[in-house]
Amino acid sequence: MMVTLMLFHTTSKPSKFIKYTSKSTIDITEPSDICYDETTSTFYVVSDEGTIKIKDRDLHTLKTLRYKGSDFEAVCVVDTLIYVSDESGKQIIAFSTRSNEIVTTYDIHNIGGLNAGIEGLTYNTRTNTFIGSYEKDPVALLEFDKNFHEIKKINMKKISDISSLTFHKGYLYVLSDEDASLSKVDPVSYQVLNTVYFDIINPEGVCFIGGSDSFVVVSDAMQKIYTFNAVGL
Repeated sequence: MMVTLMLFHTTSKPSKFIKYTSKSTIDITEPSDICYDETTSTFYVVSDEGTIKIKDRDLHTLKTLRYKGSDFEAVCVVDTLIYVSDESGKQIIAFSTRSNEIVTTYDIHNIGGLNAGIEGLTYNTRTNTFIGSYEKDPVALLEFDKNFHEIKKINMKKISDISSLTFHKGYLYVLSDEDASLSKVDPVSYQVLNTVYFDIINPEGVCFIGGSDSFVVVSDAMQKIYTFNAVGL
């Protein structure tokens, strides 16, 4: 049975503005999300054009994978699989990190147009569930089981939009494009614990770098990756 929760945006600490420490241009058109694989120390970057870039720790491209006719909006790595959201196709596609070939696909059945699919995707290691998100109308988080059957929907009423999700040290982090912000969220109650803001145009993807508290943000419009040091989120 699917359960829907309604949550309000509350913070236990005051919000703050942070500055990036470096930025670099990325060799991918319309980058829409990024994730980090601790096992291989590599980044995966996806684009609206259905491209996956595999990059090393210094953001140098190691390999480019192209899947024409796709609209990739979100990416996360769990064990040896890369999970990518094809928003317009209403699917989650699983690729092998070893062969880079498609292993399986999951249909995501939801109401809405081509741009109303899964915008953010990550894995909650505390509950062993996937967490996806709708960008707007409504702004919502969704819990999925391992086969991407929806378990629960959580409406985040006070967040303007959700462009990306990532999981780090037991907490969920939510990136907002319109607010140019990153919020730390309890992955069980889904209460917002803290929020930081930054001066970036069109932030579309976010991930932390390994076990550190440094993170990177991808800008779609600027075609850049911005790096931030530990911020105490």
